[in-house]
Amino acid sequence: MKEIYVSDLQPNQIITSTFLVQAKDVRFKKTGEGYLSLSLSDKTGEVEAKIWENVEEFTPLFERDDFIKVKGAVQVFRKKPQLTVHKLRRLEETEVDLGDFFPRSARDPEEMWQELEAVAAAIQNPHLGALLSKIIGDPEIATRLRQAPAAKTLHHAYIGGLLEHILSLCRLAKLVLQNYPGLDEDLVIAGVLLHDLGKIYELSYARSFGYTSDTAAAPHLRELFDGIELLIHEANFSAVLDPDVDYGFFGHGTARDAGQLATRSNCRRLALVHLAARYAEHLDVLRAEAAEEFDGEIIIPQDGDTLTI
Repeated sequence: MKEIYVSDLQPNQIITSTFLVQAKDVRFKKTGEGYLSLSLSDKTGEVEAKIWENVEEFTPLFERDDFIKVKGAVQVFRKKPQLTVHKLRRLEETEVDLGDFFPRSARDPEEMWQELEAVAAAIQNPHLGALLSKIIGDPEIATRLRQAPAAKTLHHAYIGGLLEHILSLCRLAKLVLQNYPGLDEDLVIAGVLLHDLGKIYELSYARSFGYTSDTAAAPHLRELFDGIELLIHEANFSAVLDPDVDYGFFGHGTARDAGQLATRSNCRRLALVHLAARYAEHLDVLRAEAAEEFDGEIIIPQDGDTLTI
């Protein structure tokens, strides 16, 4: 277990502790000399850190999303703690306790898993029961579901949060069903169990929480995708078909956003994915919307398609 967390840092401390690297950038002083600007984190928060000396020596030792053990001095910059790193060592994941770096559900994961299995086993419909048994019996799904958060920030945003969220909704659904005896209880409970299952892939949680698919337009994405062969971009909204919707509020992009990013990033091909069901008869509109901004090849792949790079 870590001895010193971000929340423990005090001015003028000399500390040795482990952190997760959230960001790593090479920047330059007014003299032209380079330095490393870092964002380090654990379950209690983040702290800015700087490596002022021996930058060429330190730079290749670690990357973003690595765990590192550092020795350094805590100072105050703009009323916030800032760590000046003097020594560091990259750590293997086996050398750290992930619970020191990410918030976790207060509930025991195995206890929650047993509750999930009991809910699924109580389904009377043989077809739904077989489906649920196959899904939760899949080793990869089981591993991911035990760890996944339910969201990035809004609720249950911690390891095991998705499983806790699903179980909470199951209990709520059973109470609601008492007032609606005409509903198919098996179908409702199965829907609750599966409604957010895609988040085990949609959310990245092995290091920092972050969506790996859905996104509204963001300037920094151009640098991230600069010069790539194929840009795969969601088009959950259409600027043509839904001109009055605040897409950014929903955290989604449009086909036009995808085309603009593909052009700014100098991509060769663009694939539009995560299309809303309401656009099933308007794929040509989405393609044309993206083509207004991007003159390369535009693909709308179907489920199961393989895209070759």
